[in-house]
Amino acid sequence: MNNLSPIVDRYAELKAMSETIEKELKSLRAEILSTGYETLVGDNCIIQVQLSEPERFNGSAAKKFLTEEQIRECMSKSIVETLRIKPKL
Repeated sequence: MNNLSPIVDRYAELKAMSETIEKELKSLRAEILSTGYETLVGDNCIIQVQLSEPERFNGSAAKKFLTEEQIRECMSKSIVETLRIKPKL
């Protein structure tokens, strides 16, 4: 079909590796946060824990106060490219 097989297979391999790494990172992050320390010092790096409270716009709540036309005027579109990996049968 095409000569992209090495690229496709490598992408899938790296994606699987990244999912494993993300799981480990999530676990380590939880362990770090559970210490309660703001600064953790390792042999090669320092990790600083910071707490923030960002504000976000609640579109569902805004819909209670805006007309359909006002909501449409506030909408914006974006293009999203997605890659899905399926095993080759």
